Order: sequence, then structure tokens, then C-alpha cells
Amino acid sequence: MMNTSKIFDYIVVGSGCTGVQSAQTLLENGAQVLMLDVGNEDESGINFPNKNFLNIRKENTNQTELFLGKNYIGIPWGELKPGYHLTPSRKYVIRDTEELAPYTSNEFEVFESFAKGGLGTAWGTGSYLFTKEELEKSGLSPDEMDSAYKTMFERIGITEGNHANNYPEEVPLETDKSIQKIQKSYHKNQKYFNTKEIHLKRTPLAVISSPKENRKAYEYNDMDFWHDNNKSAYRPWITLNELKNNKNFSYVNNAYVYGYKEVENQIEVTIIHTKTQEKVVYFCKKLMLGASVFGTTRIVLRSTNNYNKKLSLLCNSYFYIPCINLKMLGKLNSKKKIGLSQLTLYIKNKKHLEIANFFTYRSLLLFKLVKESPLNIKVSRLLFKFLHSSIVIVGFHISKTQNHTDQLILEKDDTTITNDKLRFITTENNEEKTQEKGLIKRLKKILFKLKCIPLKVIQTPKGSSIHYAGTLPFSNDEKPLTTNLNGKLSGSNNVYIIDASSFTFLPAKGVTLTAMANAHRVSLKSLEND
Repeated sequence: MMNTSKIFDYIVVGSGCTGVQSAQTLLENGAQVLMLDVGNEDESGINFPNKNFLNIRKENTNQTELFLGKNYIGIPWGELKPGYHLTPSRKYVIRDTEELAPYTSNEFEVFESFAKGGLGTAWGTGSYLFTKEELEKSGLSPDEMDSAYKTMFERIGITEGNHANNYPEEVPLETDKSIQKIQKSYHKNQKYFNTKEIHLKRTPLAVISSPKENRKAYEYNDMDFWHDNNKSAYRPWITLNELKNNKNFSYVNNAYVYGYKEVENQIEVTIIHTKTQEKVVYFCKKLMLGASVFGTTRIVLRSTNNYNKKLSLLCNSYFYIPCINLKMLGKLNSKKKIGLSQLTLYIKNKKHLEIANFFTYRSLLLFKLVKESPLNIKVSRLLFKFLHSSIVIVGFHISKTQNHTDQLILEKDDTTITNDKLRFITTENNEEKTQEKGLIKRLKKILFKLKCIPLKVIQTPKGSSIHYAGTLPFSNDEKPLTTNLNGKLSGSNNVYIIDASSFTFLPAKGVTLTAMANAHRVSLKSLEND
């Protein structure tokens, strides 16, 4: 095992959304920061021209490699699993996960990433503010988060999404024709919807509509799932590249963080070099864990020797519903188009808000729709060729409270590179199942009212929402494997949790913006303790 000698003020684990925001905050306050990261990058060699999707389809001759990838890796076979939606140019996001993040499960499907930028490299950019009640239930201070949210809006750029807060917002993106017709149906019946506590609003996105430093304004090329040529959609690697210009920042890739050990006034962090398998030790005064929920949890369980300890986890249930927008039958959609979510439907369910996101369909190609069709391939191809402009995909997330039905355990396993493996345990919750059926029934009625005819309700496997939290929950008490309200791991001196591992509630809203804001908040708290 090789030891390095320099003692950094901070080591930040992971280059994902929370890692880069934490590092930026620490650097802005004069700290010396080392980031440890596996940092896989795209090696496909696929180079997309900066053109509209329709122009590429008409003009380019190498479309097989562009859209289907070498050896047709872009065509998902078999059952749907997390990552099935990734296009060939983004498949690297899940590279090495089977080796570095092994797990077993009866039905839980895990999506993790060792890419430069982590899961944020494939993030849909939905940037939702938690309400006061959602923040408090998650274990977060609304007052502290208000300031942290504002910082995120300033740093990454977020389009207006009917936020009540006075944050600096980007001008909202233009909606396409299909979405505009859904908006008209909603406004025509708005009084009816609102009395039932149903609201339809623009989706707030981490996308800039005007130039910002080295990022270009969004160009409506409908290539959001294929490349980030203009950097208009925020990706964590954009911040990482900027941090590398800071003399107080160091970045080490090919570094899988295995564990840590607190020794007197410093922390020893052990990594496994992913190319040589050599173990290397780095030293710091304070450690910030942002390796995503399951990565952070592995590190903590190994380091505290908590094998075979059951931890609860939170994960939203996720359904998607292909629909036909009746008002678009026989009509062409806009050439200028957004691939990301354009509308969000908020449905009040008891004390919680459930959300459904509206996407129009084009650049992900017809074969994915044909695959889900009950008809044969020949008939389905012809059918969707004429229907594709009217197709709307509705993704439905349901909030999750702690009820211990989903759990994980880190177990010893000598067959893996880390000598351990996560095991996920899920149990049926009849009350939740009944509630989900009722919500789906309610959503289908709403869609009919919006002139969107549901074709099929597809329930994805548990874990497929890719919204995870709650393994190392916030606690007012110094209980083992919990986090105090300032983000410090209970029982540690200077180990901080900066991702959503500490959240005690998972709203239906995407968690990424709140996780980034919390990483900034926790980093400021850690500086106060110097």
C-alpha cells in the first residue's frame, strides 16, 4: 500500500452534483481541496454535429453508429432496467458498475455511476424546490435551504418554473406545439383542476436560455439525450473543469474510495486504483462524502465495520405512461423542440404532492416505442411512424416516507474487488400498492381531461426512479449510522455527508437540486467548525 504525504484541508469524494458544489464552496472560502473520483469518460468516439435532430436524420450518412452505437449497444434487450434509456454516447455513465458496485436483490434495480460528473451526466435537469413542509420532513432547515437554493440558482442557471421565491431565474424555454395544446386544455378546465388541487406548470430545468460564461443558450435541437455540445444543460463536469483552474484544487481520477480511518486530528482515506488495483492512502483534515447514496453508504459501512447491519432506504415508485395527444393527430410537431420535460403536473395526495412530467417524443427513435407495442413489429413500425408526433410520455413519481419496507445490507464477499457486496431487501406493502393504484386511476382521468389518451401504464422495477435517499438519516440524537443536522456523521470527528443519504423523506419531486443546495449548506457548516 502506498501512502501520500500531503495533508489536504478537505477531501471530497465524487465528482457528481453534490461533490462539485461542495468543492466550489470550500474553494471559495480558501480551503485546499482534493477530489477523489473514478471519473470514467466517454470513449465511444461518437461525435455529434451541432445540428437539429431532423437535419441529422436527413443529412448524415453515419446514423447507425450515431444513434444505435457500435454493435448496436443502444438497443435495450430483455426486461427494463435502470439505464435502459441511455443512448450509446452516454453508456459510459454506467461503465464498471458491475465490478465496482456489485449487489444482489430480489427485485430492486440499482442505477449507479462512476462517470466524470457521476449520475449528473445523465440527469434530466429537473430542478424542483422542496416546500417548507417537504424540507422539514426531510430533516432540512427551510431558512438555511432558502439561502442555499439561491446560491444554486446563481451557479448553474435554472429556468422559471413558477417559483414564488425571489431567485435569479432564466427565461423559460419555449414549449412545442404538442405541449401548447395540452396547456390550452388545462387552462380551459383550470377551475375544475384547481378545485381538486391539481396544477399544471412549466418544468423548472437546469438549462440556460441566454449565454452564461462558457455555456451557450439552449438551441432547441432535440438532442438533449445524445450530447452536451453547447453546455446549455447543466452537468457537474462543467463545474469540475472550472475548479481545475483553481490552484487550491487537486483532482485524482481512477480512484475508487474504499474507506477511511480517523486518526487523531486527521483522516486516512484509502482508494483502490481502478487501473492497477493498487491501494493508495491520502490524508485530510475533513472528509466530504458525495459518492451518491449507495456509494457513500458502502464507504461508511466498511469504514465503521458495520457489515450485516440493516439500513432503511428511500426510493420513489416510478411509472411511465405513453399517451396519444388527440389534438396532435395528423399534425407535425415543432421543428424546434425540447427533449427534456416541458410540463409538470402536481397532484395533491393527502399531505404530499405527487408529480407527473410530460415529454414529447422524437429523438429517442421509434424502435423503443415499437418494442413496447402489443402488435407485431411490421404493423407497429407503420403505426408509430404516423403517430409519433402525437405521442406524449408521462413519467409519474410517487413520494416515499420511511417505512422500512426497503432495506440494504453490506455483506462480505471474497469474489468482488472490494471483498463485499450490497444486498437489497424489499417487501410488499399492500397499503402502498393500493395507494399507487388509486393514484394511477386518478392520473388517467386527468390525462383524458387533457385530451391525452393513455396507451399503457408501465410500472418500472423498484429502484428505477433513480431517486434514492435515507440510508444515513438526519437525527437529533448521536445514534450510530445517522447524520446530525449540520451534516456530520454521528460518532465521527470530521466526516460529513453531502449527498441525499441523510434525507428522511423523499418527495415525488426530483431530489438533485435540493441535494446540491444541501451540499453547499453542509460545506459551510464544516467551515464554521475550523
